[in-house]
This record gives sequence, structure tokens and C-alpha cells, in this order.
Amino acid sequence: DEIIAIESYSSDTTLDILKQYAETLPMRIEQRPRQGIYPAWNDGLELARYPLSYVACADDVVYPDAFRYLRKLREQAPDASLFSWRVDVIDSQNCITVQGGSPIVKVLWQDWARVAHIRPGIADSLTAMSMGSPYLSMMGVAFSTSLWKETGGFTTEYGPAGDVAWQVHAGLRTDVVYSPHTLAAWRFHERGTT
Repeated sequence: DEIIAIESYSSDTTLDILKQYAETLPMRIEQRPRQGIYPAWNDGLELARYPLSYVACADDVVYPDAFRYLRKLREQAPDASLFSWRVDVIDSQNCITVQGGSPIVKVLWQDWARVAHIRPGIADSLTAMSMGSPYLSMMGVAFSTSLWKETGGFTTEYGPAGDVAWQVHAGLRTDVVYSPHTLAAWRFHERGTT
């Protein structure tokens, strides 16, 4: 529906690459001063025109059927505000090195990790506070834009844990619709930003 690229005046060919994609995709490129990842996410979400949002970073790979599948999940749970799914870890050659999601979820909710379900968001909130993110990364999460606004957005107050802080606030406000399908991958390599 809409791709918003927040580009922080990169010194490489990022802007040229984005412009090439914008020729064939519904992409809007917005340049912003380099302030860090969370201000960039907030800037992009502030510009979003659709009720459901997904944040992707430089090392994320979204599988081709991900958004079609997400639409189906949303149709099945139209009042939900937070959606989660499995994420693979891949190497620089696209080979899967870790399959299927958060180790925390696999340990705490073994049965839940294998089946589609709706769980109380408070479970994710408490997990984020005590053990870290129940999601392998934000690439395994989609959320309503209104939920993002209710939480006050992503904070820089906690440094690199701004997404975990957001997850605590989000889980206190809504249940989580979970799918055991893998919809994205995180590319892990020695030069990766994360």
C-alpha cells in the first residue's frame, strides 16, 4: 500500500537505490538528519497514512507473501492492534542459520510458538521487562498506527533498547495476534548495523 523510506543523508549510494525502487513501487523517500534509528522510525510512522504499520531496517528481509498473510490475520482479528510472527536469521548468502523466531517464546510458550493464537499482551509486556524482547526483532511485529500513537512512539531514553521499551507499553494496551508462519528474516553478517 505504502512504503516510506527515511534516508539520513547517506554517504553511499542508498539514495540512488531508493530512487530506482521508487520508480516501480509506491515509495515515498523522506530525507531527515541523522538522529538515530528511533527518531527515524517515528518520523516514518508520523507520515504513515494507513492503519497498520511495519518497520523494516537495512538488514531485514520480508518474504514475498508476508503482507498478504498479514492482511488475512487482520481480517480474522479486526480489533487487534499488535501482530507477531516467526523470523529466521540468515547469513550473507541467504542461508538460514537460525529458524523460526524468538528463543524466549520457544522456552516460555512452547505450545503457543507452534500454533496461531491470540495471547494477552501483558504476557509480552512482562517478558520484555524481565527477559528482553519476546520478538526476535521488530521485523517480526506489525502494529496499528493508533497503538504507536497511544504509546508515545519509540523513545531514545533507553538507548538501543527503545524498541523493547515500546513493546512494554504496547503489550499493556492490547492482545497479540501470533502466527507460527515465518514472514521475515534478519540478515546477520559482520558488517551489519545491528
